Order: sequence, then structure tokens, then C-alpha cells
Amino acid sequence: MIYQVVNTETGDVRFLNGTDLLLDDCPNFTVQEFASKDGNEIVLFKPSIVRVAQSIRDKVGVPIKLNSAFRTYTHNKAVGGADGSKHPLGEALDFDTPEGMTTEQFLIEILLTIGNNYGIGLYESFVHVDDRGYSAFWRG
Repeated sequence: MIYQVVNTETGDVRFLNGTDLLLDDCPNFTVQEFASKDGNEIVLFKPSIVRVAQSIRDKVGVPIKLNSAFRTYTHNKAVGGADGSKHPLGEALDFDTPEGMTTEQFLIEILLTIGNNYGIGLYESFVHVDDRGYSAFWRG
């Protein structure tokens, strides 16, 4: 599938294959991984959140699976996303806990990697990270 990929910081629009890298300096994440799971061909992304994903992957040292990144507003509502969710803006990620780690261990690695200015939600089998411009933490 060819996606229309929109950088929300610059407004740049590119047309990329799903297997293409979203950013050249983030070799572990493709366009398809950041695409909405409802089949929408438009992908919004904020480069800083892609770089956060790559930094976490580098720190953890094992593959990590994104179970959700960009979501259309319709898909966000269908999966029970919050009204003020950062997913429809391309500013949020939900990571499955890597095999061999507890969610709490994974959370610690994320905290050691990303610093302040991010929202972090701890759930039973995944961790949510969003680029909200201030520090926040919650349990889901």
C-alpha cells in the first residue's frame, strides 16, 4: 500500500510504501507500523515521537512492537481512545511489553530514555507514550 505521510511539524507530505522507513535516522520503524489500523492511507506523525520510539528500541536492545501509533479519529473512538488522545495527531505510541520484560521493567527503561515532557500511561500489557509538552503519568 502507498501511504500519504504527513510530517505534522513541517507540513511536508510524502507518498511512501508501507515498508519504507518513516524517518531515515529511525531504522527500526516503518510507515506501516505507524499507520492507523483501520486501513486509512493517510499517516500523520510528529518526528519527535518517532525518534522516541527509536531511542526506546535502542535502549531496550530488543525489538519492540507498536500496537498503536497514529489513529484516525473514527478508529480512536472505536477502540475506546480518550477524547483528548494524542493518537489522532500522530503524537502518541502504545508499545507491547517486550518478551522477557515485565511492564514495570519496560516502563523504567522508557523513563530512563525519554526524560520529561511526555505523558506515560502504564497498562497491564503495554505502555503508552505521548508528546504532550509536559510530564504526566497514569495507570490504566
